[in-house]
Amino acid sequence: MKKLMIIIKIVCLSIAFSIWSLGLSLAADIAVGTGLSYQWWDSDGDHDGSQIAIPVEGNMVMDDFSCRLLTGFSSTQSDSSGSDGSLSSLLDTKLNFSYQWLDRWAVDILVGFDVNLPTGKTDLDEDEIAMIVDPEMISISPFGEGFNLNPTLVLAKSWGDIAGGVGLGYAWRGEYDFSADRREYDPGDILTLTGELRYQLTVDWKLKGYFEYATFSEDKDSLGAFHENGDLIVVGVGADGQKGDLTLFVDFHTVLKNKPKMQVGDTRILIESDKNNGDELSLSAGFEYPWGKEASFTGMASILLVEENDFPESSLLYIGDKEKIDLKIGVTRTLRANLEGIANLGFMYMNSKKDWWFQPAEEDLTVKGFTVFVGVNSTF
Repeated sequence: MKKLMIIIKIVCLSIAFSIWSLGLSLAADIAVGTGLSYQWWDSDGDHDGSQIAIPVEGNMVMDDFSCRLLTGFSSTQSDSSGSDGSLSSLLDTKLNFSYQWLDRWAVDILVGFDVNLPTGKTDLDEDEIAMIVDPEMISISPFGEGFNLNPTLVLAKSWGDIAGGVGLGYAWRGEYDFSADRREYDPGDILTLTGELRYQLTVDWKLKGYFEYATFSEDKDSLGAFHENGDLIVVGVGADGQKGDLTLFVDFHTVLKNKPKMQVGDTRILIESDKNNGDELSLSAGFEYPWGKEASFTGMASILLVEENDFPESSLLYIGDKEKIDLKIGVTRTLRANLEGIANLGFMYMNSKKDWWFQPAEEDLTVKGFTVFVGVNSTF
């Protein structure tokens, strides 16, 4: 706790110095929000569970400077391990700072700095590890990491109806004790390169294309390196626009995963695996429609397809095909000046072949679930 308080003080002093040195106005736009989320799932394999989460978010904008804080609390129950278990804890605290220079040089510039403070749950016992289920089923998994730093740089420019940008980021991910069997776990760093190109097709419609490339360093623990994720490439296209009062969007992207490096036997020597990870395809579409001056409706549908990896079904590393459908509807309504309420309802249906996320993982599963969220946002 003493170490954490030192970290928080350093971050706060850095923010104060940044604001002072940049000569920012003390007039700031501030927004805060919180709510209650409840997720439930069940499967034909008698695996069921639920998760309650209370997120807390704060945003502040002062001229070209902005910062964001996100934290919360979660409580998860699951019998995926064959017996009932639960885990309740605070979540990590995430801070984001950014500053932008617009219309000053040949390109617009945005610099960002993300911080993850390790206020969540780590050093898990066997029952708590069993609460980490397929992340497609619950919003929060895992429940905590180490102290992470992620500086980013974005350059953007427009040419008439065309606008584009590229971004570069590097995430330093600190070590932490994942469990009694994995001490001083270092999840490795991540270098990312992103890009997006937009075209104003008509007055009301825009087209976009985007990509992301990520490369990873070695995963390590107290005994040395044991794994390294393969490079990851995301390529996508989309469109968004207006049809009268109706706002629409559609997005399609694929995730391509290169071969990982894995340790040889009981050694800590890493070689590239001859087994591919499963690539992904995702399609989503949604809308927003105003209801008078004080409310709006939203809706979204998405389909996710994940290929099986190349490991044999007898392997503990095998992850089978997965098909998932998500449907979400919501309403946002102004309750009074500077205060709005939010209510969302979501449904999930997923077919998943044998998967090491489940303990034991002896059968294919059909999973059904729903999510309910109610919350409030306030501005100052």
